Amino acid sequence: MKKTFKLLSIAFDSSREAEVLEAMKRAGVHNYIKHDKLTGNVSSCRLEDDHIWPGTFTRYMVEVTVNDYKLLKPLLEELSSRYCEDGFRVLVIPVEEII
Repeated sequence: MKKTFKLLSIAFDSSREAEVLEAMKRAGVHNYIKHDKLTGNVSSCRLEDDHIWPGTFTRYMVEVTVNDYKLLKPLLEELSSRYCEDGFRVLVIPVEEII
C-alpha cells in the first residue's frame, strides 16, 4: 500500500523556534528544511528585520505521513492558538507525488 504524505509549511516568529522544534520532537517528527531570516507581513504581525519592524520569521517545510500529521496537528493547533497574533501559520498541502 502506498503511503500518503502531507507537506507542512510552518511559519513563525523566529523567537518561537524552540517551541516549534519541541512540538515536532514530541510527535516524533525530526526531518525538515529550515528557511530562516525571512521578512514579511502576516495579518497582524509584521517582521522586517529593521529598526521599525524588528525581528524575522522562520519557516519549516516538513514532509509527514498522514499518521505523523495526526500526532503533530494538535500540537501545532496549540501553538497556533497561542501565537496566531505573532504570525504563526501552518499551511497543510497534500503531496501528489515524490520524485
